[in-house]
Amino acid sequence: MRNLFALLLAALLAMPAFSEAEGPIEWRPEADLPGPISGHLLGNDNGTLIVVAGTNFPVSLFNGGEKEWYSKVYVLEPGAAEWTEALDLGHSVSYGVGISTPDGMVCVGGSDGERNYADVFRLSWRDGKLTRTDLPSLPKPCAMMGAAYLGSSLYVAGGLEDPKATKPLKTFWRLDLSSPEPAWEDLEPWPGRARFLPAAAAQSGSFFLFSGADLIEDGSGEAMREYLTDGFRFTPGKGWTETAPLEKAVVAAPTVAYGQHHILVASGDDGAL
Repeated sequence: MRNLFALLLAALLAMPAFSEAEGPIEWRPEADLPGPISGHLLGNDNGTLIVVAGTNFPVSLFNGGEKEWYSKVYVLEPGAAEWTEALDLGHSVSYGVGISTPDGMVCVGGSDGERNYADVFRLSWRDGKLTRTDLPSLPKPCAMMGAAYLGSSLYVAGGLEDPKATKPLKTFWRLDLSSPEPAWEDLEPWPGRARFLPAAAAQSGSFFLFSGADLIEDGSGEAMREYLTDGFRFTPGKGWTETAPLEKAVVAAPTVAYGQHHILVASGDDGAL
């Protein structure tokens, strides 16, 4: 069941943000993942689902288990009955972002539990082979950020610079993939609090940023999450405006544009548990 649920979320997040299709939403089961994972990067290229790395607890945390980190990449072609191992990244990574673009799935940042990465690369599935193409690295290491593809550019907002960070980033970066020499630009961030694990999507010519969590000190000086419900819209050439707040937080929720007017948000953590 965990594998199936992960696949449903994978299918949601893998929907291209540049698609104009819109209609009734119907969930359907796909082939189970090779194993239960979380924190993986998700996307698609020409209808082929791509799942990158991830983590899990082979033995439950409540039974003394430790988190395992993975480095393999799997693909599921349309109509296939099972996943195919397509690539090994050479190092484990989780909690980055996978972004579907017309030229492939772009993987941004992430962590191996010891350090966060600034790596950015594109995965393209062509003629039964997965190809990796490196892109310019982020301005600094980052994981648990929000990101989306808008126009011809990648936008990345917030996140954590280090696995042990006590404050999230308030950074907003753009990479124009259509440029002959693409380079990351440091843009004015949203007019709100720093955050990590936000919901983000591109829709109707704008980049939307919702929810996420800030880190504040508890009574003993340890960092604890403060769940956010605010939202912001960035339109190139116009800047930021604040949207109506959400009814509850949707931290770490898979988020994708749907059709020409909607954004779908699947589940998320509201801090209630």
